[in-house]
Amino acid sequence: MTYHAPIDDILFQLRLSAGADAFAPDGLLAELGDGVLERTLAEAAKFAESTLAPLNRIGDRVGVRFADGEVVTPPGWREAYANWRDSGWNALAAHPDDGGLG
Repeated sequence: MTYHAPIDDILFQLRLSAGADAFAPDGLLAELGDGVLERTLAEAAKFAESTLAPLNRIGDRVGVRFADGEVVTPPGWREAYANWRDSGWNALAAHPDDGGLG
């Protein structure tokens, strides 16, 4: 089974929740206007679909364990986290001066 992120549903809900003017140039979420929100969600969907979703099965089967004072994750999870971090997703909410979108 292949996972496809429901981008259209997410966009609909975000726009509905934020309000019609939130993404306007003078709106509360203006920095997400001009397609930034759509492009960001599209990239997040690619990561979820290609990197995270395939790990669900092994994560369910193997699980996480604590051994010798260390957390041991299923195969692939450490690499997925490193990919997420190295791609900058952990800094997305950081202040723009620090490389984030605020």
